[in-house]
Amino acid sequence: MALAAAAALTLAAAGCSSSSGQPSGAPSPTGEPTAQRASFDPPVRFDPAGVALPEQAAAGKVSLGGLLMDDLALSVQDLTGYLTTEAGLQIVDLVSGKAGDLHSPTAPVVPASSNPSPLSAPALVRTGTTSLAVAAFVVTQPASGTTPEHRVVEVLAVDTATGEQAWQATLELPQWAQEEAAAAPVVKVLAASSTSSAAGEVGTSATEVPDGEVIVTVDGGFKQAITWGLIPEDGQQRWQHEGLLQATRIGDVVLGNQANDQDNGLLSALNVADGTLRWQAPAGTSLVSASAVSPTLAGVNVNDYASGENVFQVLNAGTGTVTDTIPTGRTGITLACHDDGAGTGVCGTNAGAAASAVIAYDGSAGTRLWNLPQDGSPRVAPALSTAWHGAVYGTTTNGPVVLDAKTGADREVSPGAAPVLVNDRVGVAVDSEGSVSAYTPIG
Repeated sequence: MALAAAAALTLAAAGCSSSSGQPSGAPSPTGEPTAQRASFDPPVRFDPAGVALPEQAAAGKVSLGGLLMDDLALSVQDLTGYLTTEAGLQIVDLVSGKAGDLHSPTAPVVPASSNPSPLSAPALVRTGTTSLAVAAFVVTQPASGTTPEHRVVEVLAVDTATGEQAWQATLELPQWAQEEAAAAPVVKVLAASSTSSAAGEVGTSATEVPDGEVIVTVDGGFKQAITWGLIPEDGQQRWQHEGLLQATRIGDVVLGNQANDQDNGLLSALNVADGTLRWQAPAGTSLVSASAVSPTLAGVNVNDYASGENVFQVLNAGTGTVTDTIPTGRTGITLACHDDGAGTGVCGTNAGAAASAVIAYDGSAGTRLWNLPQDGSPRVAPALSTAWHGAVYGTTTNGPVVLDAKTGADREVSPGAAPVLVNDRVGVAVDSEGSVSAYTPIG
């Protein structure tokens, strides 16, 4: 399989969001009634006249040139958006684009000075019959009595059926997070199919609401991180783990880079249920980034400490068994994956790569289905935005395009938008002016 030579990426094998009803407590649409909006599963064409969402959706995430720099801090359930801002968890009506209720932490949020913004999307979590949008913030608790001013993590859970706050939890941060710095450490609530932003980090499309624990992670870099498992019903702490950086949740494990004193850390997997170690990679194998290929498979970019070489691997998140390996050398190329929720995972090169590449995997076996570019074909690989229910969304120099997830064939060459978040009734994309907008599916 060939890629453009500039990509310097040798693809050599080494042996290898369903929708719920409109939440009654969410802001009522001021445009078309939600009941009249048609459902397309998956949508492949969108009305190009999008509705701009609040400016906070693009703040620190979209460059002046209109390029998406990092995952949106937005999750989507049906026609409602849940946006993490420095003021709190903002509910957004995706039909009108208007902001609704704002759920703010009890203490001031430590402002983010870095670019792109470290704010991350709320996780959509189901507990029994209740669906929650859960966001976390590093806040500054004021001094009181003998206790000085200090930083903590405040976690807010909102019931998506009522729009009301379900619970609030406060998590104590270690001393390393108390240092006066230009920016707060990065805090995330990890969604069960965590890559980017429709249920959790650039943009996953999964809008399914997963069962299970609420996983909160704070990453301070330089071998400093802390992860908690919370009970979803009330936010009570179940477990705590130190030193897991780059944490990403894939099904019932949390993958990350466990800090150590010997090298750059070690690719490791923790059990979601209790935070205990499930498995670790061989010594010297450190994690650069991870994303979901499927509920059981992860796409990981790893580094070998001894050689300095990087590789991309698809592996079973529960066991560490590798099904595919692609050497990437020292090029800086990484791949990010999107679980389409229908048995296929699609992975694409990062925006900084000299040329795009897209590879599709069987979500059960972890074997390749197709790839672009391809030997003997003039077709180019799109810059991947997301995948959902058999459709792959992306952009080429010819504009937005939709591919078939199983075959890689062009499915729609004039889709009207290239969403980074999508379900059967709405797509969210960055428009040509750099705003984040919601688009109505029309086919």
